[in-house]
Amino acid sequence: YLDPNYNIHILKFENLKFEFEKLMKDYLLNIKLSRKTNCNPVSISKRVEISDMDSELIQLINEVYSQDFKEFGYQIISPE
Repeated sequence: YLDPNYNIHILKFENLKFEFEKLMKDYLLNIKLSRKTNCNPVSISKRVEISDMDSELIQLINEVYSQDFKEFGYQIISPE
């Protein structure tokens, strides 16, 4: 949840490298993201896709995270 009393930076995962580098530059910090080296290759093949979800789960996600979708410019997906 966002609190207007605090300066919070939200970085979107799909643009993480770019947004993180910009944030570090804005704060004059020399910090770089390193590659994740301890990733289990088996877990990569087990990504959950929208096609793995039934309409009830999609509807629940839409309801629970509706404010997040609005605030961060993500499209709500129809459960049908």
